[in-house]
Amino acid sequence: MSAKNNNKKRSRPNLSGLRYIGMVLLCVIVTCCLLATAFSKRTYTVVYGTQKSTITTYETDYKEIVQEAGIQLPDDATIESTESEGQIILTVETPMSVTVRCGGCTTVLTLDSACTVEDVLSRLEISCDSDDTLSCALTDTVYDGMEINVVTRTVSYPTVSVPITYSTVYQENASLDEGTQQVVTQGVNGTKTVRYKCVVVNNVVEEFGIESETVTTQPTDEIVEYGTKAAERETAAAAETSSSSSSSSSTSTSSSTSQTTAASSSSDTSSDTSSSSSSSSSSSSADTGSSGFSYSSVMTMAATAYTSSNTSGTTASGAPAQVGIIAADTSVLPMGTKVYITSADGSWTYGYAVVGDTGVSGNLIDLYFNTYDECISFGRQTVLVYIIS
Repeated sequence: MSAKNNNKKRSRPNLSGLRYIGMVLLCVIVTCCLLATAFSKRTYTVVYGTQKSTITTYETDYKEIVQEAGIQLPDDATIESTESEGQIILTVETPMSVTVRCGGCTTVLTLDSACTVEDVLSRLEISCDSDDTLSCALTDTVYDGMEINVVTRTVSYPTVSVPITYSTVYQENASLDEGTQQVVTQGVNGTKTVRYKCVVVNNVVEEFGIESETVTTQPTDEIVEYGTKAAERETAAAAETSSSSSSSSSTSTSSSTSQTTAASSSSDTSSDTSSSSSSSSSSSSADTGSSGFSYSSVMTMAATAYTSSNTSGTTASGAPAQVGIIAADTSVLPMGTKVYITSADGSWTYGYAVVGDTGVSGNLIDLYFNTYDECISFGRQTVLVYIIS
C-alpha cells in the first residue's frame, strides 16, 4: 500500500498562468491611474495683461481653458505654461504697442512678450536718475497701449572766465597845459570766474543764471593826469586886457561889449551841453514802457544769424542751442548778460535773450534761429541791444 502511494506523481502549480494574471492586474491598475489623472480636475491660473483668473476644470487643452476663463484669444496670441506650487499658470502673450515719451521725443515700440517698464527703457537706452520724473514704476508690467512718460531734468554748472574792466582815475597836474593829459599808470583789466547754474528740462532751458562769482585777479586802476597851467595864463591875459582898456575908453567900451557877447554865447553853449548830457543820462536808465522792461544802457551792434542741424547741440554755457541763446564776445557782453534786441529802425524784434555762447569777437552778436531759411533771410543787420538792468 505504501509502495503504491510513493509511485504517484506530485502536482505542481502553473507558474505561467500566475504570471499572466499578474500582468493583467498591473495593466488594469495603470489604466485606472491614467484615467483618474486624465479625468481629474486641475486648477489653472490664467494671466492676460492686467487680467488674472483662476479656474478648476477637467479640460486639458490650454486654449479651451483660457476661453473658459472668459478671455477672448486674439489670433496672434501665444500661451506659455509654468507650474508653481501644484498650480499651472497659463500666460497669454500678444504683440503689444507701447509709447515712450522722453526728452521731447516720442517712440512707439512693438513688443512680442510681456516685460517691465525698466526693460523697455533699457531697450531704448534711456536711464533715469534721481532728478528725472517717471509716470509709472520701473517694476510695472507693460500692456498694450501703455504710455510711458519720462521727464528729464539736467542741472549743470558751467564756469567762464570774465574780464573785470579797470577804472580810470583823473588827477590834476599844475605843470601841464590845460587841455593836455598824460597816463601815469597804465590800467590793467582783472579777471573773475563766473559759475552759472543751467537747468534743462526735456532739452529746454528752464533756468539759467549766475550761481557765484570769484575774483581771480584784481584790476589795476589807470591814473591819468590833466593839466591846469593854461588857466593861469588866461587869468594873466585877462588882467592885462583890463589894464589896457582903462587907458582908452572907446577901445574899452568895444572890448567890453565884445566880451559880454562872448560870455553870453559861452553861457548858452554851456547850458545846451548840460541839457543834452542830462537827457542822455536820463534815457539810459529809462523804462521802455510798452516793452515792459528797464535797461541800464543800449548798444548799437552788428548781428548775424546761425542755426544747428543737431537738435542736441549745446552752447559754451552748457545750455542747448535754441532761440533766446545768443553768442557774443564776453569782453563786450559777459556770459549770462540778459538783453532785449530790436532792429535799429524798430521794424522787427528778436526779443529777450541771454548771452550763452561764444565764437564771435568785437561789436558783433550771433542770433540763434530754428531754421536755415530764417538765417538766410536775416543775413547781417544793425541792431539795438538793450542791457537789462
